[in-house]
Amino acid sequence: MVKISKKSAFAPLPPTTRATSLVMGADPKGKNFLYCTKNCVVIRDIENPMEFDGYYAHQKPPTCAKYSPSGFYICSGDSSGKIRIWDTTQAEHILKYEYQPISGKICDIAWDGENKRIAVCGQGREKFSHVFLWDSGSSVGTLSGPGKSCNSCDLKMSRPYRCIVASEDFNTYFYEGPPFKYKLKQEGTRFANCCRFSPDGKYYAAANSDGTIELCDGKTGEQIGGFGEPKAHDGGVYSICFSPDSSELLSASADKSCKIWNVESRETVVKFVMGNTIDDQQLSCLWQGKYLLTVSLSGDITYLNRDDPCKPLRVLSGHNKSISSLALKPNEAIFTASFDGNIVKWNPETGDTVRLSGKGHGTIVKAMVYNACENQLVSIGSDNKVRFTDCDSCVYSPDAVISVDSEPASMAITADEFIVVACEKEMLLIKDQKKLSAFPFKDNSHPVVLAVAGSKIIASGKKEHGHNIQGQICHVYDIGGHSITDTGVTFELRNKVSAIASSPDGARLAVADEKVIKIYEVCDGFKEKPKELHGHSNNCTSLAWAPDNQHLASGSIDNRLFVWDTSDQKNHSIIAHHKSDIRAVGWLNGNTLVSVADDAIVKQWTVSF
Repeated sequence: MVKISKKSAFAPLPPTTRATSLVMGADPKGKNFLYCTKNCVVIRDIENPMEFDGYYAHQKPPTCAKYSPSGFYICSGDSSGKIRIWDTTQAEHILKYEYQPISGKICDIAWDGENKRIAVCGQGREKFSHVFLWDSGSSVGTLSGPGKSCNSCDLKMSRPYRCIVASEDFNTYFYEGPPFKYKLKQEGTRFANCCRFSPDGKYYAAANSDGTIELCDGKTGEQIGGFGEPKAHDGGVYSICFSPDSSELLSASADKSCKIWNVESRETVVKFVMGNTIDDQQLSCLWQGKYLLTVSLSGDITYLNRDDPCKPLRVLSGHNKSISSLALKPNEAIFTASFDGNIVKWNPETGDTVRLSGKGHGTIVKAMVYNACENQLVSIGSDNKVRFTDCDSCVYSPDAVISVDSEPASMAITADEFIVVACEKEMLLIKDQKKLSAFPFKDNSHPVVLAVAGSKIIASGKKEHGHNIQGQICHVYDIGGHSITDTGVTFELRNKVSAIASSPDGARLAVADEKVIKIYEVCDGFKEKPKELHGHSNNCTSLAWAPDNQHLASGSIDNRLFVWDTSDQKNHSIIAHHKSDIRAVGWLNGNTLVSVADDAIVKQWTVSF
């Protein structure tokens, strides 16, 4: 009896956009912090960040989320302008209320100190900010003034209540209430990206795109002065956060630095230089208890160390874009690649990561395989390159590269470490980082996917009748004498081959004919009718045989992960990735399965037989 159970999951990073502030939320109880990805609100343990939960109920991509001061609820907003208020105390995250305060993307959310009022701001048509009662949605005044989209808002946590809104019309608006009404505005030379009240309500600060940070009186709204005159940073400041005792302020900037400021003197206390590349621009910061977190343009989350600014306490890395491919070093490492070309090595036990460095593909990685003999990761990408990277150093070598004449589509490795790469116009045989031979394809017959079974290559190609493409045909090739030859053996499929995999012993071949999986016996020359496995409701995207040559894993765009016992066709399935197409599956060992998907999450599953 096959059974799948969750073993562990590695969280996605927050998605980032250059020159755009990113909002994180802090748990008032000090346990978690929040950020949004394209399909969920991520709730991550701040002390043990490998532990995380997700909220998937938004119909549109969530953009911002904040805890209530009590910690019992989270308010999250999405790209359509809807907000949802939901429970944090139960695993089901029960929805309490849903409203549509504005007609466009929610950029920021704030609660008042009584857990009663919520302010939101963002993009819209006529209204760009709103404040309302959390349990009825009733308006609590009018946040008039802004004539363009608003980037940030905040509510003073203690009476007398105040509200601030930072707009792209270059003004930061100050309101008294409740009910809230306009009192004054602070004009800037560039628009503010983030505005925050201090926890004690004495001050508020606004961080601007011109590198300045202005400090104002939290009760009257009157301007007091700027931090680090004439400018706080040499680039735009995208995020600020007061310390819990209100005495200091943390700032994050596009000048690739973060700073801690003394609020009273407005002078720098500590400066953190985060790097020297574009990816080191800082878009968000959060001060939660003793932890100071920042988010870079790469999506990496850094725990700052104020005692040694040059050495972060830890850096959380991974992916913030869809994962496109997967390779495994048995029992030791997981390699994942995303659509932006980033390749990450994961420790499967701890979740620790190393991002491959140097000049890589720089574009979508189509496929990867692990070469055990050389301890190399072999990868192909849309840059028409085959790259060979040492799995220990994780540094791309400019010399370990093979250029190909057409875009590669798929790749496989034989038992004796021959690399087979299927390109648009030809199929290549590679050994020891050298091209041994090339087999050119006829027009319109190039393979989409391939697998190797012993000395055989099975590659899918188009089947045409006149000008119409109807189904696909699989060709069988032979590897011998360091060359590829066509055996003339073929077998047809009704639809499109979406995945293909050979058992470790080379005896059987699994082919995904869209959502139907067919099992062929290689020894009979593909003449016998294949065994069919039915279960997926949509196209299968990946297949992987277990080391025992009997069990088969399959992932699909129906979000489901199946493990099949091919001897009796029994199976067990699970929704592995919520609202996300599964892109690849693989076996780390005989009882551990790995899956990756569009949600940028890496998951491990324990499989028992």
